[in-house]
Amino acid sequence: MASRILQAPRTRVGLSLRLRRAFARARRTTARTLQAAGIAFLVIGTSAASATLVFSITRSSYFRVREVKVRGTTQISRAEVARIIGLSHGVSIFAIPARRQEREIARNPWVARVVVRRQFPDRVLVDVTERRPCAIVKLGSLFYVDRQGVVFKRLVRGDDADFPVITGLRPADLSVPEGRELLARALELQRLLERDPHFGMKRISEIHASQDSGVSVITTGDPMTIRFGLDNFPVKMESLGKLLQHIEQQRVKVRVIDLSFHNMAVLEPADEADDGNTVGL
Repeated sequence: MASRILQAPRTRVGLSLRLRRAFARARRTTARTLQAAGIAFLVIGTSAASATLVFSITRSSYFRVREVKVRGTTQISRAEVARIIGLSHGVSIFAIPARRQEREIARNPWVARVVVRRQFPDRVLVDVTERRPCAIVKLGSLFYVDRQGVVFKRLVRGDDADFPVITGLRPADLSVPEGRELLARALELQRLLERDPHFGMKRISEIHASQDSGVSVITTGDPMTIRFGLDNFPVKMESLGKLLQHIEQQRVKVRVIDLSFHNMAVLEPADEADDGNTVGL
């Protein structure tokens, strides 16, 4: 009997405790659910507000492009750059597609490199690096070429033609390594001649490049042809300087100086009646 009287309270207490724990878990679960729902509504509301704010900012007249500052141009028109940027439409600075505009501006043959940057709130900066021609290469038509050997623009009426002209190449030559190397050799020799006190760019009329005979230079004024071959240009330029001093002292006119031989220069006087002379170097 005593055993049965003691068991009944323990059963009622255990049941009550389990019920209280179940209700507590339910309350905690409900609270977490309501908290998560509140956060979700807050995030949605904040996102909607942010989207509205961004839309308002991008549409604001405060951020409309009012100035396009172009730097580094002498050949490409600043008005053309502004047209590509879209200044005439008063577009928002946020709507400027900088990378696409760089590609559009770079289509101009004078442009070697271009960077478009936004300067808030209403300014666009365009930094242009233009190509600088150092010579004109004859490839059927006449084209500008820069120091890096890039043939970049066909000459049209009004273009500056006061550059040495490189001849002897064909358009197909520039599509093969040998032809590009020949052009590079011609440009190398031109650079050496321009730095030489006996020459300078104004004394270079034509540079003829050939795989067979090498690179030759025709001077301005009383034309003189100087044949250099294909190699050892710095050494031959040093020898040429000494040879020209000797020619000036002797007061003779020379039509051709051939430096394409090893340790030897062959001179052809301007007077066809004279015999050619061979000079050791």
